[in-house]
Amino acid sequence: MEATAKFDFMASGEDELSFRTGDILKMWAHAHNPSTREVEAGGSRVPRPALAT
Repeated sequence: MEATAKFDFMASGEDELSFRTGDILKMWAHAHNPSTREVEAGGSRVPRPALAT
């Protein structure tokens, strides 16, 4: 699955991923973590509200 960033996000930890509006992030079905409102993309956490699928 791919998702498009809806706004810029600056990572604040080494396990987070920085990205800019319009960046396309590839994601895997097993990476979804419903308990934290985050999505993992390539081993990095991304806030779910920042993405449009």
